[in-house]
Parts: sequence; C-alpha cells; structure tokens
Amino acid sequence: MEIPLEIEELYRKAAAYHRSGDVYNAVKLCKRIIKSVPEWHLPYAMLGNLYKYQRDWKATLHYNKKTVALNASDQTAWWNIGIAATALKKERIKKNVWNKFGLEDNNEKLPKVKSVRISFGKQFDLVWARPLIPCGL
Repeated sequence: MEIPLEIEELYRKAAAYHRSGDVYNAVKLCKRIIKSVPEWHLPYAMLGNLYKYQRDWKATLHYNKKTVALNASDQTAWWNIGIAATALKKERIKKNVWNKFGLEDNNEKLPKVKSVRISFGKQFDLVWARPLIPCGL
C-alpha cells in the first residue's frame, strides 16, 4: 500500500506528539490520517496505545481490533486487546487472546496460567499466576 508523503509526515507529527505527552493533538492527527487512508493500520495502532495509557478501555479495544483487522500479525495490538478485554471483563475475548500468547491452557490436567486483575482506586494491574496443584493430581 502506497502512503502519500504528506500523510506519512502527519503520522510522524502524531508520533512526536505522542512521545511528548500531547494526547489531544496526537489523537486529532491520527483521526485525520484515518479519514484520508482508512486501510493503514499504524494510526489505529497509535490510537489504541494512546487510549490504553488514558485507561479508556472501550476505545483501546476498538482501535486495537481495527489494527488487527488490517494487520493480523501486530502482536502489540493483540496484547492490548487482551489488556482491554481483561479490564472490561469480556471473558471470551480475553480468553481467546491470552490463549494466543500461551498464557491460558484448556487442558484440565495442567495448572493454568491465569491473569488476575488487582484493582486499586480507578487503576488496575494484571498479575500472571499459576495456581497450585492440589495433592493427588
């Protein structure tokens, strides 16, 4: 896919805004880019990251799903989908994504690695844990 030079320049400016912490202008430019070149996955990925850092989980999920629809090999976008799905308690999506990374196992005989959400205030963190196997297994 050929991206026009002026659009690539807008993307570089959006990335610079993102790095400097200017979320408003980064989002504004990414949305402008998407209107011009809706099939380019990078602006969707940047929006997904921007919204992840803002803890806007619905937007994070939306833009990262758009990213993987255009570029299924973007592992960062898949990871962000897993984080957003965990935050939004979308169990089916969460399980499917974490299975892709080998973090949950469907074999009942093996201890599963689980993502545990620990909340504090309006923030949360994900901790990966492997449950202990009861005696006799």
